[in-house]
Amino acid sequence: DDCLSIFKKHGLTKQLFDKTLDSIPYNPGVIETFKSLHQQGIKTAIVSGGLIEQARRAQQELKLKHAYAAADLFWTEDGVLEHWNTFPSDFEGKVEFMRLLMKEYQLSKQDCAFIGDGANDVFIAQEVGQSFAYRAHSDLRAVATHSIDEFPEILQKIL
Repeated sequence: DDCLSIFKKHGLTKQLFDKTLDSIPYNPGVIETFKSLHQQGIKTAIVSGGLIEQARRAQQELKLKHAYAAADLFWTEDGVLEHWNTFPSDFEGKVEFMRLLMKEYQLSKQDCAFIGDGANDVFIAQEVGQSFAYRAHSDLRAVATHSIDEFPEILQKIL
């Protein structure tokens, strides 16, 4: 809420938001890694402590099965940030969404993996069979199954 209040206070517009979002590239190897995971029949999802617009972009472009994020923005007809809706999808909230997916697909913790980079990913990393700390915060590296610096390293460890 604090971050989104700052966006509103400084007059964030949909036009600027969309332009900024469109300019953010994926890290090297992300697109190819997800394509390979999908070819192996692995279902993928994004569980983000960020904005739903970012999660939807990744979901569409990377062909992810599910997307869940912390905040959804609402704009006026003139494209000014008017309001937002927040969800419990950060820290422990990520675990709850993961549990919903596990129930939906009848998966055990050992059937699941997670890739994260922040301290907010510690809880979910501890709830899955394999967790990947990608260029991550030290708190996540301390609990993750694997610590990686290049995204495609996931394929060497998960398949």
